[in-house]
Amino acid sequence: MMYFTIWTEKIVGKGEDAPPTLLTGDDDTFILAVYDGLGGAGSRVYTLPNEQGEIWEYSGAYLASRLAKAIVEEFYLTAELTENFAEELQIVLQNDFNEYSQQLDNQSSKLKSKLIRLLPTTLAGILAEENSEENLVNAWVFWAGDSRCYIWQKEGLQQLSEDDLTGKPDALANLEQDATISNCVQAGGEFSLHYRAFSFAEPSILITATDGCFGYLPTPMHFEYMLLQTLFKSQSDFEDWQPHLSEAITQVTGDDASLCLWAWGFEDLNAIKNYFSNRHSILYQTYIKPLENPDNQSDNLKNELWEMYKNSWVSAKSAS
Repeated sequence: MMYFTIWTEKIVGKGEDAPPTLLTGDDDTFILAVYDGLGGAGSRVYTLPNEQGEIWEYSGAYLASRLAKAIVEEFYLTAELTENFAEELQIVLQNDFNEYSQQLDNQSSKLKSKLIRLLPTTLAGILAEENSEENLVNAWVFWAGDSRCYIWQKEGLQQLSEDDLTGKPDALANLEQDATISNCVQAGGEFSLHYRAFSFAEPSILITATDGCFGYLPTPMHFEYMLLQTLFKSQSDFEDWQPHLSEAITQVTGDDASLCLWAWGFEDLNAIKNYFSNRHSILYQTYIKPLENPDNQSDNLKNELWEMYKNSWVSAKSAS
């Protein structure tokens, strides 16, 4: 089992992404999740003591992402995990967020906009169980908001979650529109924790990521290309991949960013490189190279290539 996490803050100490969750259990299960506090909707400021007892100001977005992280991790470590875990987790999130917001409620705020939410955050996670007898991984994907869950196989990168965005733009349209979030974990309001079940019977990489990892790239295809480029830059071992990918994300993002990556069915870094060698060439020649040509900068080409790429996601998901 090989895995790593990435967590970067645009402003040190003020990051509204919580550190990612990547935990393994004694029962062949593991969980990876990311949390992105919504800075606009959660801009209300609270004055609270930090771990050293010093009084600090925290945004609702900062507090929300970390509260969601604490709840998810405690639920994973203490609750009996069943097929209904997402429904049960949603109830715990609702109750604990409402209780925590009541503890903070004595702090008044000058922010009265209808756009302000109480403790808003995205959540995207994958709970998985390895079935070694059948050489399968059974995975339950759960999310609220626009942070994403992916599976990456030799056919390409596939998004397993669906962005909760007003107007439901696809991944390319959202890079250009920056649509508002229509559903997120929050206190004092309703939300839905969506979930899906999948099974995978071949080497796979599972990824959860906040929009700081993919939301500042030219196209959705460039996120997979970033994964491939940094993979093939890595030389020594699997752990060498993490700093290359973290640096690449930091160079392009205008936001906090967090990511979990878990690889199943590979012996080492070289095995992963061999597995994706054809995909690396195909992705570059088919999607990236045409967009690098200064004579091919029309929106029509970008849309055509995106339709090809997107259709490969749809066909792969329908076959899962």
